[in-house]
Amino acid sequence: MPAWDYKVVEGAADLAALGRAGWELVAVVASAEGVPTLYFKRPAPSFRDHVTLDQKRRYYGLLGIPLTETETP
Repeated sequence: MPAWDYKVVEGAADLAALGRAGWELVAVVASAEGVPTLYFKRPAPSFRDHVTLDQKRRYYGLLGIPLTETETP
């Protein structure tokens, strides 16, 4: 069974950037004030992906380069 990461965004969002980062919009719910809440999901990284990502973060950290949301699985 696949594992998922979830993200909840209140109000406006950059859908193109979220899509490039692997997020899929699965639901939109409007509040009484009319502000939308957007629900996203994407496959959770495997153990191997986590190890690789941790190594990449450490290496980038040594160089003083922060990872952006789009550079993470």
